[in-house]
Amino acid sequence: PARARRPGALGSDALVRRAAGAPNTYHRPFDLVYSDVAQQRNLKKISSLFAQADGDASGTIDMAELQDAMKKPEIRKSFAAVGVQPHQAQSLFGAFDVDRDGSLSMEEFMQGLAIVTRTG
Repeated sequence: PARARRPGALGSDALVRRAAGAPNTYHRPFDLVYSDVAQQRNLKKISSLFAQADGDASGTIDMAELQDAMKKPEIRKSFAAVGVQPHQAQSLFGAFDVDRDGSLSMEEFMQGLAIVTRTG
């Protein structure tokens, strides 16, 4: 037996039609929200990688620190998660060192990896 609908209640078809025609001011499309969440996750990973690679906690990473960091399995795994393999470290370091001072600032590191991971 069919269930009786309350007076004034809309059926599911009517709700879908109403929602489709209504402006979507409170919700963004799922793909955009998911993309934002993924970008934030990648940025957090990148920030964490920088801290792990900055062996002397100077706020910059030099090539030796990056090479030492890449010897640690957990750091190699983290770099791999954002698309960087150990054999790419030296060439990426050179590309990321925008001011050519021989070290990467947090900004240079994050901007470089954000481009590599397409989060920036």
